[in-house]
Amino acid sequence: MDHVRRTCETDPERAWRDALIGFRGNTWGSRHLPNFHAARGYHKLEAYTLGLVSDQLGHENSYVWGNVFAPVEIMECFGLRTVSVECLASFFSGYHAAPFFIDRAQEAGIAPTLCTYHKTVMGMMETGVLHAPRLAVTTSCACDGNLSTFRQLGQRMDVPMVLLDVPYDSDDASVDYLADQLHELTRTLEELTGVPFDESRLSHLLEVERETNALAWEFMRLQAEHFYPAEFIHHLFFVLAMQLRREARSYAIFCASWWTTSSAHRGFRVTKSFGCTSCRTTSKA
Repeated sequence: MDHVRRTCETDPERAWRDALIGFRGNTWGSRHLPNFHAARGYHKLEAYTLGLVSDQLGHENSYVWGNVFAPVEIMECFGLRTVSVECLASFFSGYHAAPFFIDRAQEAGIAPTLCTYHKTVMGMMETGVLHAPRLAVTTSCACDGNLSTFRQLGQRMDVPMVLLDVPYDSDDASVDYLADQLHELTRTLEELTGVPFDESRLSHLLEVERETNALAWEFMRLQAEHFYPAEFIHHLFFVLAMQLRREARSYAIFCASWWTTSSAHRGFRVTKSFGCTSCRTTSKA
């Protein structure tokens, strides 16, 4: 971890390559090494999510930048993956590199009040560690900081950017306003990739999303009744898998609901503190 941080200061290109190697190494470890502090479903999900990120970053011409509200379903219709800038910042934070990037961003004139996730990415740009994607897509919700960050990244790295202005209301006029922007996004992607928009592909992805949302509610209902051991980071992996790639949604919920329901069938109910015998048994199963 500290090796990547030190390399960021002396050889940015090598730091990027070493970070990708680290992502792949973490993926291998998650797949093959046991984790007695988390349920098996979350353990599988961790390996899957790390694999998604390392695979996306390893193919530079096949991904776009996005925030957590970017319509990744549309990007997938064109064979493009979405890399969350917040996710990227958090992963480099795991390499103990975030303080270095934050300092470089502020030295370059970035306001100290900017979100630390975005400030980390800005520092990666300033130091030359960050590699440019094919496109950047962000939305006006739910934080103001990402607008300035994406504009700056796009201008400084010569990356085309799409801003989706999401209305506060959900009336017909607001829906039409956003729909027009999404249609324009598809036209931009057609020009960028040379691939025609496939509406049936989008319909399939949205159907997966609807099914997954139903499973997600069932998963949350079961968590109210049964202990489901996890480390804090696993809740982030759950969100990332559902955001980075929509077809991963079904996998994410499968991992989670499979272990919860199987634990439920064995009767591991939350009746005592987290240190009870049932909970310890669950985490080691």
